[in-house]
Amino acid sequence: MRPDALVRFDPETESFQSWAIPSGVGIIRHVWVTGENKLLIHQSSSNRIGVVTIKDLAN
Repeated sequence: MRPDALVRFDPETESFQSWAIPSGVGIIRHVWVTGENKLLIHQSSSNRIGVVTIKDLAN
């Protein structure tokens, strides 16, 4: 698993799913969860904050 990926574990299926971070550099150092179904992520080398929108597949 690369350090520049966002990874999700599904306990029901006991499987991992991953998504590459578009900047492609750095290690994710900090993750914040917002109240709007979003994640704020910070990568060590890019000096940027990324916004990840979490979609509810049930709706």
